[in-house]
Amino acid sequence: MKKLLTLLILISTLTVSARHITVPKNNDGGWYYKNGGFPTQPGDTVDMDGVYAYIYIDGINGTPDKPIVFMPKGVVSSGVNGSYAWIITNSHYFKLAGQSTVAKYGFIFGSGVQGKYIAQSFTFPTSDNFEVSGVEIAWAQVGFF
Repeated sequence: MKKLLTLLILISTLTVSARHITVPKNNDGGWYYKNGGFPTQPGDTVDMDGVYAYIYIDGINGTPDKPIVFMPKGVVSSGVNGSYAWIITNSHYFKLAGQSTVAKYGFIFGSGVQGKYIAQSFTFPTSDNFEVSGVEIAWAQVGFF
């Protein structure tokens, strides 16, 4: 009995539950977080919804076993600011999991306006160990950069 109790206590201290979090947009309709200011921890899922003017995130770090996962609720559009859709720098072990139950792609990167192009859609300098799925790039001069 004592060994079982010790084992249960050990397991409970090793298990950190992943969170589903929603991060509010800035006043201008975008996300801008530098120097690790994005409030995530390894294993978290970031639930996203609606239209984002842009997304710039610096310093998110999951682990090989617990990546940070970005998921849309419905369809998420980014890049309506006319410049860029999504930039992730200095970040490791994350996923953009764009599976959607309401559309073919859960993430759409680009201006959203036929004939109006943004400069870049998805840029990931100095980032590594990431996975991207369920993404449409439309009306952007540069796709993945």
